[in-house]
Amino acid sequence: MGKKGDLLRAMKKQKAEYTFTGEQLEQHDRQVVQDYFKNAMPMVRKMADEEDAKRFDEMSKRIDNLWIDNSAALLSYAMALSCRVLIEHFGWKPIRNRHRTNTSRYAEALVQEYDRVTAGKEGMKAYAKETKALYNLSFVAEGDENEWN
Repeated sequence: MGKKGDLLRAMKKQKAEYTFTGEQLEQHDRQVVQDYFKNAMPMVRKMADEEDAKRFDEMSKRIDNLWIDNSAALLSYAMALSCRVLIEHFGWKPIRNRHRTNTSRYAEALVQEYDRVTAGKEGMKAYAKETKALYNLSFVAEGDENEWN
C-alpha cells in the first residue's frame, strides 16, 4: 500500500480497539482487588483503628460520667432495699421519733460497713469473696456467668 495505506495504519493505531476475553477480564479484576488489599487496606485499617480508639475513649468517658452520676442513687437504692425487706418481710420496726430500733442500728452499721469497704484497697470484689468464705453467702444475677466470688 502506498501513502494512503500508511495513513490508514497510523489512524488505526491512534484509535485502537482491543477485545478482552472473559478470562482476561476476570484476571484483571482479581489483580485490581489484590492491589487494593495490598495497598489500600492497611491505610483503611489504620483509619478504622484510630476511629475505633476515639469511639472507645468517648464511650469510656460517657460510662464513667454515668457511673459517677448514678452511683449515689444506686447505693441509696441498695441500702433502702435491704432495710425495706427487713421492715416489710421480717417485721422490723420503722424508724420513728429517734427511737433506737434494730432498723436504725442496721442502717447505721450498713453505712459504716460501706465506708470501711470503699476506704480499703481491695474493694467490692474482695469483700464479696470474703463474705462468701466467711458466711457462705453470695449474690449472682440470674444468667450471669461472671460471679465475683
